[in-house]
Amino acid sequence: MSTYLQSEGVRARFARTVDAHYKESGTVNETWITDDIAAVEGYMNQRLGIRYALPITDTTALAYLQSLAEDLFHERMYVRKPSGTLPQAVKDAADRARKDLNDIAAGAPLVGSSGLSQTRNIKVTGNTPAFTADDLEGF
Repeated sequence: MSTYLQSEGVRARFARTVDAHYKESGTVNETWITDDIAAVEGYMNQRLGIRYALPITDTTALAYLQSLAEDLFHERMYVRKPSGTLPQAVKDAADRARKDLNDIAAGAPLVGSSGLSQTRNIKVTGNTPAFTADDLEGF
């Protein structure tokens, strides 16, 4: 069983893009999803295992690590079956996740072990806003 990601969670989180990147002969290839989850978790455990005993069980730390794992998995979807260019936002999020994991491996404390600011764990996603403060100026 995976520690940071589950196939059902990945399919729900990336519902619009999973089909585009994992569909083969009309159906989603679950083996590819499982393989990519294993690759992301292997990378994370390699980095985390430098400083921490695995598996990590602290719930606060796991929530933070799940967020990092999702960012790395999202990038892997584009590598698995390229359908154009890797969006800059996806690349940036994966780069930040790798940087955070490298920082943890180098000794930065992990959330839940009296460490990283929880504000680094906040991720907001959604549709492009139809109206912004600039659009509504003067109303």
